[in-house]
Amino acid sequence: TPAAAAAIVQPRQTKGGIIISPATLLYPPYTAASHNPVFAIQTQKYLDTDVRATGRSRFSLRMGGRFGIVRWPSAEDPERGVQVDFEAGYTGLFDLENHTDNLGYDGIYGFQVSWTATRDLALRLRTFHASSHLGDEYMEESERVRIGYTREGIAIGASWEPAPDWRTYIEGGYAIPPGDKPFIEHLHAQCGLEYFAPPTFCNNTLGWYAATDITTYEENDWSA
Repeated sequence: TPAAAAAIVQPRQTKGGIIISPATLLYPPYTAASHNPVFAIQTQKYLDTDVRATGRSRFSLRMGGRFGIVRWPSAEDPERGVQVDFEAGYTGLFDLENHTDNLGYDGIYGFQVSWTATRDLALRLRTFHASSHLGDEYMEESERVRIGYTREGIAIGASWEPAPDWRTYIEGGYAIPPGDKPFIEHLHAQCGLEYFAPPTFCNNTLGWYAATDITTYEENDWSA
């Protein structure tokens, strides 16, 4: 029935005001980030690469998402408050020039606690786990051996919307390297800028956007 369908798609709010499985995120994902857990198919062109036995044209398959677990909404605005989310994702990279089936893939997961101080400013504290793996075909073709790269740690981020349709953010993180991986350094930093145009296509249901993300790691000498 319509009432039953509405009960399924609507988040459940308890008597104390807590929202279970909220339908929206207080701290949206970074649109252009390479490790953003989303569903996407991309073709990529690299200006420069030092990865042995690979070309500059690649294909990326991404799967995953971020899901709200519980929200403690503000009394003044249900889209403000404190929320706990879980995220998980997969990113696979394929070489289009050398027809290598799979260069490698990353698996990520973590939790975050987000807080919207105002409608324009949001903060988050998150834990992260990211592990990288080489593709079997690529390992056979290039004679490379996986080094067991895994990053785990915490990060703090801030997101600000200075004007309608605009968003900027900054984030810093600290990884705790495994004892047998001295090549993994602790720090990383991230920032970005996004613009989402109002929907103007297909009866105002589709629009366009522009986004950039810059991520740097201490172990790469902060190369962007």
